Amino acid sequence: MLPCSCLQDTLTAPGALGALAPFRTRSFRFLWPADLLTAWAMEMETLILGWYVLVETGSVVLLTLFGSLMYVGTLVSPVGGCRRVRRAPRGPERHPGRQQVQALVNLTAFPLTMGLMPYTAKEVFHLDQRGLGWLVASFACGALIGSLALSAWGRRLPQARAMLVASFMWYLCLAGFVWSATVLVAMVMLLLAGIAQSLSMVSLSIILLRTTEERFRGRIMGVRMLAIYTLPLGLMAAGALIPVVGYQPTGLLYVLIGLVLTLAIGAAWRNELLPRGALANAA
Repeated sequence: MLPCSCLQDTLTAPGALGALAPFRTRSFRFLWPADLLTAWAMEMETLILGWYVLVETGSVVLLTLFGSLMYVGTLVSPVGGCRRVRRAPRGPERHPGRQQVQALVNLTAFPLTMGLMPYTAKEVFHLDQRGLGWLVASFACGALIGSLALSAWGRRLPQARAMLVASFMWYLCLAGFVWSATVLVAMVMLLLAGIAQSLSMVSLSIILLRTTEERFRGRIMGVRMLAIYTLPLGLMAAGALIPVVGYQPTGLLYVLIGLVLTLAIGAAWRNELLPRGALANAA
C-alpha cells in the first residue's frame, strides 16, 4: 500500500501540482505504469474476446455470460481472506451511502459501457471491430479527462456531493447514449459519461481514504471491491432482457433504476453526504 503522504500530497497540493504530487513517491512511479499496462491489456482482452463470442454465437445472452465469467476470480477471492478478516479488529463505520453507490453503478451503469458494448456496436450501430474500438475509446477518453480534472482541482469540491451529482449526470449521459440515433452522437454521450463516471468513482475513493484511519485503508478498499458482485448480475439480467424487450428499453430501464436509487441514496444518507460541513465533504 502506498504511504499516507502520497494521498495527502494529492489532496492538498494546488492545481497541476496536485496531479503530479503522487509521483514524488517512488513506489507510485512503479505502480502507475504497471497499472496502466495491465489495464490496457485487460481492456484489449475483453474487447477481442467479447467481439469473438458475439460474432461466433450471435447471442447476447452468451456475451453477457462470458462477461460475467471474467469476474469469477473476483467473486471467489474474498473467501481466502475471510480467516484473516475474522481475526482482525473491525474498522469504524464511516462510509454510509458510498458502498451503495458503488454497488448501484456496477449493477446498472457499467454493464451498458462494458460487457454490452460489443452488442451495441454490432447490432445497434452496425459497426465492425474498429467502430467498437472508437466507442470504447470515447468512454475511456472521458474518464481520463475527468480524472485529470479532479486530480488538478478536486480539492475545491465537496466530494460526497460531487459523487452524487456526477452519478446522476452519468445516468443522464447513458440515457442519451441509449437514445442515440447516430454513432457520432453516441460517441459524444460516451465521452460525457466517461467524465461523469470518473468524477463519481474517484470522488468515492477519495472519500473512503479521507475518512478512514491509515491502518484500515487497505481493508476498506478491499471491501469496496466486493461491490463488483453486482456487475455480473447486471450483465446477465441485461442479457436476458434484451432478447425479450429489446436493447433500448433495457438500457432505459437500467438508467431509470439508477436515477431513482441515486436520489434515494442521497435522501437516505443526506445528513452524511449533503451538508457542506459533513466529514465526507471536508476539504
